[in-house]
Parts: sequence; C-alpha cells; structure tokens
Amino acid sequence: MSSAAALVEVIIGGWLYFAITMSLFWGVRGIFFFGLDTLEAPGVSEFRERHPRWERFFQSSYQFLFNGVGSFAGWLCLYALAVRIRPRLSGLTGVGWGDVVLFVFALVGLTGHLPQAAVGFLRIFEKIGEKVASKLT
Repeated sequence: MSSAAALVEVIIGGWLYFAITMSLFWGVRGIFFFGLDTLEAPGVSEFRERHPRWERFFQSSYQFLFNGVGSFAGWLCLYALAVRIRPRLSGLTGVGWGDVVLFVFALVGLTGHLPQAAVGFLRIFEKIGEKVASKLT
C-alpha cells in the first residue's frame, strides 16, 4: 500500500474524530478572537449595555457555531474527496474540477478560514450591487 493510499485510509477511518476535535478547537478560537470585544463597538444599544452577559453569551455562541460549523464543512469536503479519489488513487486518473473544488474547500475549512472566505465571497455581491446602484442613480 502506498503512502497516499494509507493517508486516504486514515482520513476515511478517523475523519469524524478529527472533524469534531478540530471543529471544537476552531469554534473556541472564534470566541476568543472575535467574540469578546463586542461591548466596545460603536453604537451599542441600551439593551446591550444593560445586559452585557447576554450580549457576550450570544456573540460567543454565534462565533463558536460560525467557526465550528465552517471547520466541520471543510472536514466533510475532505471526507468526500477521499471517498471520491479512493478508487482512482493508483494513477490519479479521472480527477476533475469537482475534485479540485472539494480540495480547495477542504483546505480552507481545515485551516479555519471557510467562514471568513464565505463572508468575503458574499461581500463581492454587495459591492457589485453598490456599483450597479451607483450607475443607476
């Protein structure tokens, strides 16, 4: 068995353990990086000032889910890619654009950047909408 085949078998066999562990890691990381400074933001509402614990709870929950689910989606892409290329591993024949897209999503998700990449991708449409609106007015 080649080393590539052994790696694919490890991914397929232990992906759920790795996926849950790393998704929890990226979720907690998101809380500490993005969720703790919300009360210093400009324009804080009166409700948020009166209930800072609720604000922190919901902001932390959002960041945990946002980053944790993004990481898990990357692990799902890695699993799907491993299952797809498993029968073609000997010569890597028949690798298509779908496999390349899965690899990119897996790489971005495993490194914890899938949520930020998705937000950036959606902002492209926001910018396009602003450009179109400015041309129409």
